[in-house]
Amino acid sequence: MPRHLALRLRLAGTRAPRVPVFAVLAIALATPGLAIASLKSPKKPASVPRCTHFSRVKMARLIDVSSLKFEGKTPRSNICTYTGPVVPGHFSDLLQVDVTAESKAVFVKFEQVAKNSAAQQHAMFGTLTSRGTATFYVIHTYAAASQGPCSPGQTTPELGPPGCSGQPNWTIVSLDSYAALKPRGPKAWVSVNLATESAGPRRAASSLDHAILTGQIR
Repeated sequence: MPRHLALRLRLAGTRAPRVPVFAVLAIALATPGLAIASLKSPKKPASVPRCTHFSRVKMARLIDVSSLKFEGKTPRSNICTYTGPVVPGHFSDLLQVDVTAESKAVFVKFEQVAKNSAAQQHAMFGTLTSRGTATFYVIHTYAAASQGPCSPGQTTPELGPPGCSGQPNWTIVSLDSYAALKPRGPKAWVSVNLATESAGPRRAASSLDHAILTGQIR
């Protein structure tokens, strides 16, 4: 399995008493900006909007969280990572966005890799198409009910997945789209990775993905 996809699937195993740097780096390495580095053309890439310019207020609204904290940008890439508010007894949301000018062929190749890996990991894989936009997604769901009972005094870490039945469920959605950025932008690969305990994570990731593609977030 390619290193980028392995890290994406391993994200759920990250644990620490506070949002750890390892988790931020792990989710940052899970996107096309680093995944396809060895396949890129030597040509100068087309200009795409910088993720550091994206409005955290707008993104937070689209994924249904009260606020987002910027955790950093992965070096030599256009990958930005954010975390939601810390609430005792709950997991924080972990968000990553990436916009990369890349060929459709590389996107399709990665889609097949993601599909095969999802089958091996018993995750949900699906595709969507609309008006020139190709999208695929992978959803990993971790149910607290499948874990044993919590130990006395056991607390919920800031990131999932659940380690015992008394903790929240945890879902990781990786949604990737390929289309021309609007208005008058180049064709680009937009990736939204959202790890959350909230319901409807695919809808939230899709809303943010659409907003980036259509220029509502720049």
